[in-house]
Amino acid sequence: MRMEESCLVYDVDARGEEQKQIIFRNDSLVYQSLHLADGQAENSAPCQAARAFSVRGAAACGLSSWSSGALTLPPRGLKAAERVDDHTQLYWVTSCRPYSLELAIAKIPEGSDRPADAFDDATAQRYLLSPGDHFYVPPRNVYRLENHAPDADAQICWAILNPPRP
Repeated sequence: MRMEESCLVYDVDARGEEQKQIIFRNDSLVYQSLHLADGQAENSAPCQAARAFSVRGAAACGLSSWSSGALTLPPRGLKAAERVDDHTQLYWVTSCRPYSLELAIAKIPEGSDRPADAFDDATAQRYLLSPGDHFYVPPRNVYRLENHAPDADAQICWAILNPPRP
């Protein structure tokens, strides 16, 4: 068995064999703290995110680029609301207490055919997730994540798919 992270693979864009990194080991991830959410106590532990891959020129996949990584929400951690631009964000929950990870999606304003520009806590659509659950956030939507567990981190893997540029 090999321990390297790269190997020779067929590359559709290059129309031939290329050496590419196709593995990113968990112990190589470099986590960075995310900004605290509005209303989150200054002394609370911040959420941490790390990027594994960032691939440009993925035209053969119908994408301009894609990236993947991991996110850790500490006990009672809150990931600030985020508006997704023209890309799609995919997530899968790898570990957390059952039904302790909340996904909240901003609701489209009443009588509007336009997406929400901000997160409204009072009208958000809420879902409780468990390990093994998957979800995605379509383009131009606002979402927020919260770990309700008092004693366990929530671990989530993610991928961002960027559409082709005109």
